[in-house]
Amino acid sequence: MLELNDLLTPSVTSLENIGKICIVNQRLNNVTAGGFVFIFRPFLNLSFISEIIMYFVSSPLFQSLMNGITKKSGQAFYNLSKERFANLYFPIPPEREARRILNKINQAEPLLEDYKNAENKLTNLELSLEEKLKASILQYAIEGKLVKQDPNDEPASKLLERIKLEKERLINEGKIKLDKSDSQITLGDDKNYYEKNIPTGWSLAKIGQLGTLTRGSGIKRTDIAENGYPCIRYGELYTTYKIAFSSAISHTTLEIYRNAYKANENDILMTLTGENKKDISMALAYLGKDQIAYGGDMTCLSNHNMNPLYLVYAINSPYGRCCMQQLSTGDIIVHMSNDRLNKIYLPIPPLNEQKKIVIKVNQIFSLID
Repeated sequence: MLELNDLLTPSVTSLENIGKICIVNQRLNNVTAGGFVFIFRPFLNLSFISEIIMYFVSSPLFQSLMNGITKKSGQAFYNLSKERFANLYFPIPPEREARRILNKINQAEPLLEDYKNAENKLTNLELSLEEKLKASILQYAIEGKLVKQDPNDEPASKLLERIKLEKERLINEGKIKLDKSDSQITLGDDKNYYEKNIPTGWSLAKIGQLGTLTRGSGIKRTDIAENGYPCIRYGELYTTYKIAFSSAISHTTLEIYRNAYKANENDILMTLTGENKKDISMALAYLGKDQIAYGGDMTCLSNHNMNPLYLVYAINSPYGRCCMQQLSTGDIIVHMSNDRLNKIYLPIPPLNEQKKIVIKVNQIFSLID
């Protein structure tokens, strides 16, 4: 059973949780701790002794000592042995001084809690401000307000005509299938049709008109090898990468790699599944030179003949996110499909202006970061 003033701390856990400790504040009959938890029971069952030990164990000095004697156990866990833990030293002050220390800590704790809350609010504000600022920049970019239009640039309609001819060639050669999805203008945040607001020389085009959308094939976590052929799974798109990536953090065996769909340089990868509408169809560009296999719940936009980073910025802009969220389905797990992606129109500037927009966005984002 657990006694009053016992201390509990994990013996096997993640590195950041090594040294977390608590005091049992009442006797718990028929209750014990699991195999990966130490029960530390002082010989003198006095509350001030347990409290002074708890605060010292929680100090940065003792935390560093505990981290220094742990050993890695598996990929994510660390092990703290009973023998190494028992050999650590505690500084024990006289009883009167210990009580004075605890009294000062108790006086400071409400102030520390207020400071912690204020710091959390400031951190959340800073993160929110950065996110909103970047979203505003992307929205300005796709509205033609970030860089000046050059009347000498070839209009986007010419670019789209070349893309159309290239797509027809691929269809005739049997390399891609004919897109039979219905045309639809998707509403933006302002509930006005976006086509009324695009600058001169720009055009509107469905995502499916820009290139070929191909859904990935399933790559299970058990298919991932430490060394092998490069691959990326959908969770990495919105947890690891932000805008673009040039190498994979996972690898597959040769057989999995051969059977999987693969992305090429400048292809755009998007998630088709997410834990919420914010994550769905987040886009990033693959800038690597070699092919990379991509898993299920992802789709790849290839053969687009566009500036890949402009497409990423357009899809991830507030307008693009609004379109994705309107067309996604599900509540707990959210889903998107290639057919629904094909219904979304993006504002397309001339190719030369796309390059200018990307340069300007990158410059501003580097200042924000």
